[in-house]
Amino acid sequence: MFHISTVYFLAGILGAVLVLLVLTKNTSKKVIPFIILIFVASYYSILYGIELTLQSPLLILSAIKFEYIGIALIPPLWLIFVITYIRRDKMLKLPVYAALFAIPVIVILVSQSPAMIPLLYQNVGFAFYKDLLLISITPGPIYLLNFSYFVVTFLAGILMLFDYSGHAHGIINRQIKIITLSGLVILFAFIFQVYWFGPAYNLDVTPLAFLFTLLMAFVALFHYRLFSLVPVAYDSVFKKLPTGLIITDNLGVVVQSNEIANEILKSGKNPVEGKILGEVCPEWDEFTTFIKGASEETSKDYEDEIIQKTDKKNRIFHIQRTNLQDRRGVTEGSIITLYDITTQKEAEITIKESEKRFRELFEQSPVAYVALDIDGRITDINPEFTHMTGYTEKDIINKYYNKFVPEKTYEQLKDQYYQYLDTGYIYLDLEIFSKDGKKLIVFLSSRIQKDISGKPVRIHAILHDITERKMTETALSQANKKLNLLSSITRHDILNQITVLKGYLELTDDYIKSSDNPDPVLVKYTQKEADSAENISQQIEFTADYQDIGVNMPIWQNVSQTFSDSLTGLNVKDKQISVKTGKLEIYADPLLKKVFYNLVENTLNYGEKVTKINLSAEIINDGLILKYTDDGSGVPKEEKENIFLRKYFRHSGLGLFLSREILSITEITIKETGVFGENAVFEIFVPKGKYKYE
Repeated sequence: MFHISTVYFLAGILGAVLVLLVLTKNTSKKVIPFIILIFVASYYSILYGIELTLQSPLLILSAIKFEYIGIALIPPLWLIFVITYIRRDKMLKLPVYAALFAIPVIVILVSQSPAMIPLLYQNVGFAFYKDLLLISITPGPIYLLNFSYFVVTFLAGILMLFDYSGHAHGIINRQIKIITLSGLVILFAFIFQVYWFGPAYNLDVTPLAFLFTLLMAFVALFHYRLFSLVPVAYDSVFKKLPTGLIITDNLGVVVQSNEIANEILKSGKNPVEGKILGEVCPEWDEFTTFIKGASEETSKDYEDEIIQKTDKKNRIFHIQRTNLQDRRGVTEGSIITLYDITTQKEAEITIKESEKRFRELFEQSPVAYVALDIDGRITDINPEFTHMTGYTEKDIINKYYNKFVPEKTYEQLKDQYYQYLDTGYIYLDLEIFSKDGKKLIVFLSSRIQKDISGKPVRIHAILHDITERKMTETALSQANKKLNLLSSITRHDILNQITVLKGYLELTDDYIKSSDNPDPVLVKYTQKEADSAENISQQIEFTADYQDIGVNMPIWQNVSQTFSDSLTGLNVKDKQISVKTGKLEIYADPLLKKVFYNLVENTLNYGEKVTKINLSAEIINDGLILKYTDDGSGVPKEEKENIFLRKYFRHSGLGLFLSREILSITEITIKETGVFGENAVFEIFVPKGKYKYE
């Protein structure tokens, strides 16, 4: 014969089965509150079923003590489950847990103590209803406290679900409705139980409400994918991704679509749900064709690019159908993604046009270009390279560059290879040979291409044919050498004649002065002639030091070392010399040492009581200042520019004039900025590109 307790046992067993199913579908920590809630409800239902089979008042009271462990824990577990489900679990801190479980702990402690009566029940009685022995109670203060707490927590959870449902869509909204309905059924059953005045007054129907709730949970679990599709996933997919998303079931009916998809389909907000996707946008032929093809090809993902024609401009979409499967691999529907790639396609067209223009520039460039991999294997050349060297792509591509350069050039490049990898660039004059054996001199300008991690991957080099320029420079150099030789010979001959002249002038002077009554006018004129001859001799001898100005190419020179070398032959033993230029190098004529020599010589000759000489460097916005200072008498303000003029050589020596000329070859300037009476300061300005620190 059927017994009413069977229903309660069934509810408990069904709860245990549901717990096992949830564990097999999802092991996320987010499911734990739901599992505990169902477990406690099942525990309570089974114990109450046992209570209904008992015929002893003492045994019934003992069973009730165990039942209250479940009765007291259900309200806080329900609220924790709701908070976790709607993804507000960050609010569940230790103080919140303490507040939620404070009343349940009190109820449990009272139910297990001798104070159960009268705190939980003021009075207890028993009555038979058919074959059931039912307890009859008068509520005590703890009972009323538990009742109030039960109502408040369930109402709070239901209100939270109502609030969250306003932000949810599609299948998630349906999940929320089922959970809300389950909570309402339990709440009404509990209130109904307390205020029931019929013949079955002492029969608790709350566990039966749990049976209904469990059945609804099974529906949500399998039909609405409870714990497979959760709110946090839908929030991310439907609110954050800039992609049109449509979810369909296996029949092609739209379960949900986000606002991006609705905008693409021009359907307003959520009007496509419940419709067959292939019929949503009949005027968009390519979309309809894709959906038809996707429905025929269901075994794998299906994708394509389709065009949507609009009044303003056509839009291009990447569309993809992906099967939506559960954890067991069973297909439950599809996800359609629509991603606007119009801008990407336009960018691709722009890049292709840019590549085309670059290729045209590459092909038509008047300078030779060659690309190599990091091992030195040639990977590309342009037509000008072929025109210059005679080598075609067939001759040279995928071959090492050392096969096409002289041994001297190879060694030159090999010596600078590691420095090249470090700096990323190289500038060199090199000798190479054309295919027919003709020697070419080229200026190599090369850069290293690096990947995102900074690793060298490719070498790009441009070759300028400077053979004719080098031939001209060589010819000019030879001409200058010949002129210098001629100048040297001529200077030697002139000095010989001046020596003879000075000898005769001395004899003439001695002869005049040896007479009894020397003519003072002749003595005066003779002395002036001798002074003039001496000046001519000094000027000619001075030009010997500077006859090589501009003859040789400028070079990079270490300032500190060059300055130290310039002191050779000068008496600076009693001077305090300080050079603070570090590893500074400047690009200047090889006669830079003469410039420094002349500055120090002028300090020694005209600085009077000089004790200190300093050389320092300072970088400024547009270049570098090389500052030479001494603590001598300095230069008067009105003479600061005159000392660099050729006509002023009597006071400063021709050296300052020639020094300025030497520096100007590489656009370096010099001026005097000291304070007269305190010091002399020569500021040498070196523009950007003409200095570096090694």
